[in-house]
Amino acid sequence: MIRQDFADFPSRKRNLALYKVHFTSTQLTNTLDQYFFHLNGFLEDNPNELEGWQELALVYHETGNIQKAAYCYEELMMLNPRNDHYFVRLGELLYSLGGAQNLRNAKDYFCYVVARDDKNYRALWCLNRVCRALLTEHETSDKLKSLFDVAVRFYTGFHH
Repeated sequence: MIRQDFADFPSRKRNLALYKVHFTSTQLTNTLDQYFFHLNGFLEDNPNELEGWQELALVYHETGNIQKAAYCYEELMMLNPRNDHYFVRLGELLYSLGGAQNLRNAKDYFCYVVARDDKNYRALWCLNRVCRALLTEHETSDKLKSLFDVAVRFYTGFHH
């Protein structure tokens, strides 16, 4: 690996890239642990690094650590609150975790994105799915039913 100067962020990014290549080519757990250690250290020293948070979220998601991936997307949302993709991704992660509270939170994120951009196809589809899950498993309020109807109407409007 490249000698590391902790104040030289470009060098640290190159080191992280080398750890990632090494991890993806070997799939060794200790290499993944080293990658997480160095990436977390990088973000600790440079917490406003969007690409670092995106990378950490992606790797946590790929390795099945949904809770930590969700935390990374929360950080991304705070750093760039105008990027709807982060809200949708966090909603998707919460939806995949399941449970009534996670589904309600996911619904709120999808509603927020749809309120900002009613042509966001992905958010509309996710809103449709999360409303269906809530209606099927957890609650039957009229407000949720009408939200589901609106999501279906908007979603099907894209196909006609």
